Amino acid sequence: MGTSSIDIRTLFDGEVAAAQELSNRIPDVFTAYLQERLPNFFEISEVVDPPREPRLAVGAYDEGRLVGAASVSVALGPDAWQEVRHDWDAIEERFTNHELGVYFTLLGDWNRALIGAPEGALFIHSLCVEPSHRGRGVGRRLVAGAIERLETAERGTLFMEVARRRGWRRFCEPLGFRTVRRTLSLSDRLQFGCWGVVLLKYESGDAARVFRAE
Repeated sequence: MGTSSIDIRTLFDGEVAAAQELSNRIPDVFTAYLQERLPNFFEISEVVDPPREPRLAVGAYDEGRLVGAASVSVALGPDAWQEVRHDWDAIEERFTNHELGVYFTLLGDWNRALIGAPEGALFIHSLCVEPSHRGRGVGRRLVAGAIERLETAERGTLFMEVARRRGWRRFCEPLGFRTVRRTLSLSDRLQFGCWGVVLLKYESGDAARVFRAE
């Protein structure tokens, strides 16, 4: 089954929030690990982490229903954390010390596993597709659609980081991404179910063709 019935379009306002809810509901290998150990991980993240508004968000709609989404954000540096002013009294009233302790432990696990795009660069922050619509090229069309909506100069700063699992090269390289760095980790395999991560940078090309062809 193809993707002719899928409409890819830019998301605005409340649609972005709906896309984030969809992403949290369809976790990748890393976010699944986090949510299994702390179900309210992302609820805590919303009040503890530096604010991050997407530079761009696109959604895949099938007969008006959101079935996939991708977002592009700016990579933050360590200074972003230092600039956040937390109301710890309010945070500790909302979450237990145990929850906060587990949160920061898991956050450390996550950061250790990732390579991360350079500070100030753009990166594919999230990508998700409903299980019922996988295997139809929706994910590729979402990424290609995001690339097409960026300015030409912005495309040269776009990164994507993926789990090192079967099929990552087949997904990323036809879209114009090339490997910058990769990790190979037995601990990641045991902890997250993948053999590390791959950081890729967009270099050229084929995104427009993929977007139009499928």
